[in-house]
Amino acid sequence: MKKAFFCQYCFFVDIDGIFLYNKNMKKKRRKKWTRFRHRFVFAVFRPFFWFYMRLKYGFRYQKYRLPKGPALILFNHPTNMDPIMTCLSIPGPIYFIATDDIFSIRFWSPVIRYLVAPISKSKAVIDIQTIRNCMRIVKEGGRIGLSPEGNRTYNGALCHINPAVVKMIRLLKIPLVFYNITGGYGVHPRFSPHLRKGRITGKVRTVMTPEEYLPLSDEELYRIVVENLTVDEFGSGRKYKSKKRAEKLESALFVCPVCHGVSTLYSEKHHCYCRECGLAVEYTEEVTLRSSHPDFHFNTVREWDIFQREFFLKNKPASFSDSPVELRKIILNKFKEHCLEGRLSIDETSLTIESDMKKIVFALEKIVSVALLGQNKINFYHGDDIYQLRGDHAFNALKYIYYYHVARMQRQGVEDDFLGI
Repeated sequence: MKKAFFCQYCFFVDIDGIFLYNKNMKKKRRKKWTRFRHRFVFAVFRPFFWFYMRLKYGFRYQKYRLPKGPALILFNHPTNMDPIMTCLSIPGPIYFIATDDIFSIRFWSPVIRYLVAPISKSKAVIDIQTIRNCMRIVKEGGRIGLSPEGNRTYNGALCHINPAVVKMIRLLKIPLVFYNITGGYGVHPRFSPHLRKGRITGKVRTVMTPEEYLPLSDEELYRIVVENLTVDEFGSGRKYKSKKRAEKLESALFVCPVCHGVSTLYSEKHHCYCRECGLAVEYTEEVTLRSSHPDFHFNTVREWDIFQREFFLKNKPASFSDSPVELRKIILNKFKEHCLEGRLSIDETSLTIESDMKKIVFALEKIVSVALLGQNKINFYHGDDIYQLRGDHAFNALKYIYYYHVARMQRQGVEDDFLGI
C-alpha cells in the first residue's frame, strides 16, 4: 500500500484516493465524486439560469469550450451568483469550493450536495481535507472552480488573495483558467440588499497550461493570479440605476472621514449621512461618490475604505456595539442552532452578546479566526466550535473583522496590513 495518512474518521486512506481501509483493513471501493447526474443537472438547468441571469442581472457572457479533462477555474467574486455566471460561460459540471456555511442548512444542504457536489471549505482556516478532495476530483477528470479572494468585495476592488493559492495551483498541475466578471459590483454591491438595473459581463480572460506556469517563481505566479483577476469597476463608464443607490452603505463604511466618528453613518435613498457632523455624500449611478463638503475628498467607496482601514490601524476604538444581533452555533453539515439574540459588543479582551436574561462572553485570544459571510454575517471559530453572528441589513460586520485583526496584531506584537478581507 502507498504512503497513507490517518484521517478524522479513523480510516487509512491511500494517496491515490481510490480505496478506503477501515480499522480491520478491509478493502472497500470509494464512490466517485464526479457523477453522471452532475452533467445532467448542469445541462438541464442551464437554459433556466440563462433566462434568470439575463432578466434579473442583465448578464451577458462569452462562451468558452475547454478541452476535455481537469482544469482549475479561478474567478473574481463581486456577487453571490458568480458560480452560475462561470458555468454559463464554461459548459459542463464544475465543482466549486464553497464555504462550509452552505452545508449547514437543514433542507437545502443535502439537495445541493446531491445535485452539484460542491467542495466544503472552512473560511479563514487551513483545510487540508479541501485539498484532498480537489486532488480526488482532478484524478477523476473533473473541473474545479475557486474564487481565491474567498470573499465578495465590499469596495469594488479585488480582496486579499492568500499566497497559498500558488501552492494549490502547483500541487494540482492542471490547466489554469482565469474568468472575469465585470459589472457585478455595480449591479449588486455587497452592502446593498437591492439590485440595480445594469449589465454584468463574464468572459475567460486567459488560460495557462502547467508547462507555462510551473517554471515561474511563486512571486511571479502570484502576481499573474492577481493581475488576471483584477477588474476595473470604476472606469467602465457603465451606469447602474436604482431608487435606493446608497441604502445600507453603512454596512460597508463605518468611519466618518470628516469628524472621525465610528458607527455614526446612516443612509437614505441615494445619500449617506453622518449623524455627528452632518456630512452628506451621494452615491452616483457611475458607482462614484459626490459631496459638497470641503473636507470630503473620496471619489469611490474603495478610497473611503482604504481610509477607514488606515484609521483603524492607528486609532482603534476602545469598544463599540450593535443591536439586535443573533448568535447561532453551527452544527457542521447539519443545521444552525439559535443561542441568543441581543446586544453585541467588542473590546480589547472579549466579544460579548447579551440580552435581558442571558450573557455570553468569548475571549478574543481563544477565537482562532473570523470570517465574513454574505452582507451581515460573521463566522468565528472558538476552540472546536463554530459560531455565527447575524445582524440586519444595516449591521456592519466589517468593523468587527477589522477590530479582531488589529487587536490580535497588538496582542502578538506584529505589524500587518491584512485585516481579514
